[in-house]
Amino acid sequence: MYFYYSNKGGNMEKIDLIEILEKEVYPRLSASQIYTWEGHNFKESADRWRGNPPWGKSKSGSSFAVFPLSLRFIDSHNSEAGDPVKYLYSLKIGQYEYPKGRDWIETIKELFAIAGVAFPDREWTPQQIKAAQQRQTRQEILKLVQGYCQEYLWTDNGYPERHHLINERGFTEESLKSLGIGLYPSSTDEMEEFLRTNQIDLRLANQIGVLASAWCGYIVFPWSSAYGDPLTLYGHQSKEWAIATDKPKKYALFNPKENKQAWLHTKESPYLFDRALKNHHRELVLVEGITDAAIAHQYEDTRVVACVAAMLSKDQCETLKRHRIERVIIALDPDEAGDKGIESCIKNLIQIGITPFVAPRLPDTLDPDEFIIKYGIDTWKEHIAGAHHGFTWKAKQIVKNSNLSTDYGKEKAIKLAKKFADSQNDKLAIANFFIPNLPFSLEPKTAQNIEEEENDSGELNKITRTENLIRSRWGNGKLRLNLMTKQLELDGKRFKLSRAVTTIAREFNIKIAADLAVEICVAIAEDNAYSPVRAYLENLKQQNITPYNLDTLAQDYLGCPDSLGYLKKTLIGAVARAMDPGCKMDTMLILQGKQGTYKSTFWSILAGKNGDQPFFTDNISDQDKDERMKLTRYWILEYSEFEAVYKRKDVETLKNFLTTKYDSIRLPYGREVEDFYRSSIFVGTTNRTDILKDPTGARRFWILPVGKKIPISRLESDRDRIWLAALQAYERGDKWYLNEIEALVSEEENRNWGVSDTWEETILNRIDAIIDTSGFLTISSIMTHILGLELKAQSRAEQMRIADILRSNGFTQARVGGVRGWKREVVNEVVNSEFSTVQGFNQPTNLANLSEDLVEIVPTPSSQPPVQLVREKDDKVVKNDKNKACSPSGKGLGSTDLTVNLADKLEVGDRVIWSQAPGYIENYNPLEIFEVSSAGVHLEMVRPDRWIPFSELKPSPSYIKEEMMNALDKNALTSLKIKWGEELCREIWQNMNNTEKSVIRRKP
Repeated sequence: MYFYYSNKGGNMEKIDLIEILEKEVYPRLSASQIYTWEGHNFKESADRWRGNPPWGKSKSGSSFAVFPLSLRFIDSHNSEAGDPVKYLYSLKIGQYEYPKGRDWIETIKELFAIAGVAFPDREWTPQQIKAAQQRQTRQEILKLVQGYCQEYLWTDNGYPERHHLINERGFTEESLKSLGIGLYPSSTDEMEEFLRTNQIDLRLANQIGVLASAWCGYIVFPWSSAYGDPLTLYGHQSKEWAIATDKPKKYALFNPKENKQAWLHTKESPYLFDRALKNHHRELVLVEGITDAAIAHQYEDTRVVACVAAMLSKDQCETLKRHRIERVIIALDPDEAGDKGIESCIKNLIQIGITPFVAPRLPDTLDPDEFIIKYGIDTWKEHIAGAHHGFTWKAKQIVKNSNLSTDYGKEKAIKLAKKFADSQNDKLAIANFFIPNLPFSLEPKTAQNIEEEENDSGELNKITRTENLIRSRWGNGKLRLNLMTKQLELDGKRFKLSRAVTTIAREFNIKIAADLAVEICVAIAEDNAYSPVRAYLENLKQQNITPYNLDTLAQDYLGCPDSLGYLKKTLIGAVARAMDPGCKMDTMLILQGKQGTYKSTFWSILAGKNGDQPFFTDNISDQDKDERMKLTRYWILEYSEFEAVYKRKDVETLKNFLTTKYDSIRLPYGREVEDFYRSSIFVGTTNRTDILKDPTGARRFWILPVGKKIPISRLESDRDRIWLAALQAYERGDKWYLNEIEALVSEEENRNWGVSDTWEETILNRIDAIIDTSGFLTISSIMTHILGLELKAQSRAEQMRIADILRSNGFTQARVGGVRGWKREVVNEVVNSEFSTVQGFNQPTNLANLSEDLVEIVPTPSSQPPVQLVREKDDKVVKNDKNKACSPSGKGLGSTDLTVNLADKLEVGDRVIWSQAPGYIENYNPLEIFEVSSAGVHLEMVRPDRWIPFSELKPSPSYIKEEMMNALDKNALTSLKIKWGEELCREIWQNMNNTEKSVIRRKP
């Protein structure tokens, strides 16, 4: 630490500058006050800002990230990271470097000034200046020794230890280098010569302890401060694991006591805590050994830190507190020393306001590193996830160490329990985690004591005390509300409210009114509400399974191609509904195929179940309360024989039902109607091919033909992999709906599933004879001149039938000269102009002439056809002077906002042609670049055969969403609503996740 002495009233007062910086200065600062370089051009999101780095050119413009909560930064472009001190000093000198000595003092003075905190006067004595120089020299010496030991490990002399670390301890070459692990030479002579060569005072090196002969042959682990500066070196006997030796297993630099000569507490920070901070963890996993922590970091569990000696020191606890650590999961070695260390850690952590948890004991007396190597990192994380609150562990220890078979033992246990409960300030945690884990025979006294204290204070009435008593045992997750069944569960089994009075009387030995019993039980259960589907999905992340490739799922299981990703999008949408109920999911995937292909079974197996509760049903309606309850009870609901449902219902009614985001229901135990957001999706199955009455108006229905019997047994084994892939896609932000172009393609494909009409062919074959030059005609002229219907046969039904035929073939309703009729869309209506301005860009009407001047871009290896590029400026085609490598991502041009990764960034306004495009794409060339972002180059379809008025053009929803996220305040958001339309902005808002919505709400 940096200490200085302030001269106050003639007395020299010792002050810790870092403590003042972290406790008084940083809390008063915001990221916008520190990271002020204009070139960053930050784009702010919920937890970080992204922008340009101070040095070096970033193609994405987002490689420099600032984390407003911790005020730290990461520059991935330059492989640097640090705190405000490093940032300000680096800007000043023009390169990344952490300040030292007086430079450090001057930099933090600047931070004090920005925060408005007075920097205390100080006077340096010669001895203090010398101590400061010694601190810096010590750090330099430790860096040199660490570097030499790391290099020595990779020499021929280090082969035995290197072989042992890799082949017997489970390290990889990469992790050994990343962690800086080294080997001290077999003789101190080599180290002395190395330090002498680097002009190091050997007397000071001896004083520090790095030249002690005891170091020879030890594997060296560098130990850093929370800021990454050298604290100490920790040695592990290289041969102890394999061969008995008279040397101690571990060795470390001595820890100087705090006196005039001391300049450092050598273990003020847990081992690898600096790496945990760089990964922005607020939760840590505490292990005992340095190899335990090192192995965990190798497998990317960067939460893990080591304390050594089975407990956290006071200095280490203060370091965790300063850096705002919220939780520590204690996972010490499974032995007696570990148990004592847990007790000490729980006590120390509670005192500084950090919540302690204790992981279950590892099996077979394995240490953490042995467990990770044997069972894998995913099993380790799952094991850690099973940690209990520190109070739970304490209660079980009291029971374990007490002889409850005698009155004397019970009395002793009661006193210990009461003493511990009375000593804790967090009474809520005591009620939830400590008391429920004491034996029942101990609890009445403890509960009675609590009630007596409450009565004495007069703060709680009888009803509140009754509720608190019930909560003390049932409020820790024992009594829960199943959000799907809307039923209460006690210890995982259904809890009938009709029996609440008798159950409470039996469990708590109290009398309670029926209404109050129901009210308390419902309140407790709602506080512990859970979704079985969400719990299932979250648990998948802890499993050691490989996600399925969703892009091949339809082909693998249904035997059909899925170019628009119907099945993948449906599964992602199902996950979205489970994780964010009520989100937009207004489409329905329909499996079409012969009977006996297991279409319904496919959905049933995918949906799965929770014990006896299935997540799937194929028996749905929308008429009454009981049927509406099914919408909350199930995850996937199937309309079997969809064509019958489609014919039975009014089409618009069915569409409205699908788009509804919530259902209003009164629960059996409820007194009023409540709105429940849907966590389910709808699917369909059918054997028919004539499904859709109006294919052009059926965008919400996606149809996949099933070309083979679905392999059900394989589906059961792949189910978890499939849902894990869908969950990962959802968390990546993959969309579960079609964009504009995909919707047009879907509409075209839906024509294949329309109900055939015997009149259609006759009308289309003869329509040119009655249509005028503008493309206009009337239904009455069709009935009279094409179908030959007499006037008395021209009823409303015939008119609607013909209207459906016209609509599905590209006609729209129109009025000409006061006459209502239908008009065919005319290609290239702007026939008198060689160019038509769309979105401020000159669009040539003759695509063939344009393509003659295209310059081909050499593509990277890809299955996609080559992409070609031209730039238009001042109505002239200008060829590029060089080729650019590019590779279409995803499904190529099957999306409105196509992303193309380019070796050289394109510019907004560039035009791209995809030659040899599929038929449904050719008509939409060329493509125009409308945005260049960190994700790549976004292209927009330009349709010269379907001219769009400028007023109708809108940017992509993602572009508007980014504008909303970057808006400075509520006034700016209001301007965006006016600019893009309130309805569109509302739809974008509804599709935001909770984190994004939180950012919008917090705007001033």
